[in-house]
Amino acid sequence: MKSAPDLQFEVRRSRIEAALVSLIAVLAIVALWLSRTPVIAQIAATALIVLALAAHIRHQMSRTPKRCQLQPDRTWRIQTGSTEFAAQLTDSRDLGMLIALQFTPEHGRRIDIALWPDSITSDTRRRLRVWLGRGAG
Repeated sequence: MKSAPDLQFEVRRSRIEAALVSLIAVLAIVALWLSRTPVIAQIAATALIVLALAAHIRHQMSRTPKRCQLQPDRTWRIQTGSTEFAAQLTDSRDLGMLIALQFTPEHGRRIDIALWPDSITSDTRRRLRVWLGRGAG
């Protein structure tokens, strides 16, 4: 039996994700102001969009980075702040620019991790893709 590769990474905050979320908010506001919606509704909706964007950015900034490490028995150790637990990788999707991982811990809720190109190093990203491509994920 082959041993698991040395695969570990810490998920960094992504500038790409932040830029895309901001772009979506700006496009929503532009579309709103180009519509025939009454001005008071446009102002209210714009304020809601800006508040939602601010809340999203605040949540992203306060989120504790996750550290993931593949174990020899093909389980993962996930560390969030001072909490560390074992989890199984139950699903993964390689969407080109985005790698989506879904973990199920022994106890607790499902954990979804989105890996953008600037979330982990390119070498780690390549090794993760190879590992997932071999049907390990």
